Amino acid sequence: MSYSPFRGIIGGYLGILPTDTEDEMKAKLGQKYPIVIDGQRIWTDNRIDSINPSSPTQVVGAVAEAHVEHAEAAVTAAK
Repeated sequence: MSYSPFRGIIGGYLGILPTDTEDEMKAKLGQKYPIVIDGQRIWTDNRIDSINPSSPTQVVGAVAEAHVEHAEAAVTAAK
């Protein structure tokens, strides 16, 4: 299987490794992911679907939707 930027950058966040087989990769798709600020996992009521650009019907995963207070907390944690 060839390396792709999608699997390398986004895939790393989702736990998909360049060495995963296609079946291993597919098993990790469609999961839900929290916002992570300063090591704390934060779930919100709304989610944003991440879509595979080469296959628009495929949902890669869903991430918790951040709000202004989350951005402010992330900036504070980064200082």
